[in-house]
Amino acid sequence: MTKILYTITPILFFFTYQYFWKEYETIEPETFLIAENYRGCVRIMFNSKCGEEIQYENKRRLYKIPKDGVLLTKFKDEQGFIDYEFYLVDENGKRLKIEQLDVRDFNEEWTTEKNPKEPSRDKLGIFHVGRTYSDGSSEFYVSTYKDLDSQFGFKYMQKFDSIMTKKISNCK
Repeated sequence: MTKILYTITPILFFFTYQYFWKEYETIEPETFLIAENYRGCVRIMFNSKCGEEIQYENKRRLYKIPKDGVLLTKFKDEQGFIDYEFYLVDENGKRLKIEQLDVRDFNEEWTTEKNPKEPSRDKLGIFHVGRTYSDGSSEFYVSTYKDLDSQFGFKYMQKFDSIMTKKISNCK
């Protein structure tokens, strides 16, 4: 009987711990609304005094991404497990859900294990979700895999950074 108790107790403890840890580390779900023609980097600057007002929709944080891709918001930055949803929005407000894609799903010559279900390189998606910076901001890209490096490289990021810097300095 003691052996069974010593065997079962750690297993029960482990799964109980995992459950409560996940519950504790899960934060508010987030919805991103992006203009249907926007392609490029999206940066969200949290804790901005002159940022967009806090909005919720169906108990989800709502972020309306401006046409320049830089959103200043009064929401506090939070870290943890997040349920993200991304939508492209047309002029009439109609939403089209867009999925998150991972660059590791695409096969390259250096890929050691090829993905037999590689997505189309022309498929529009959200890449690099969850990138965070020391200032608490977060970033992702709206792009196809094919355009990710060719269109949004060093020169693009220089221009994007200058737009972001100007917007932040105008806020102060």
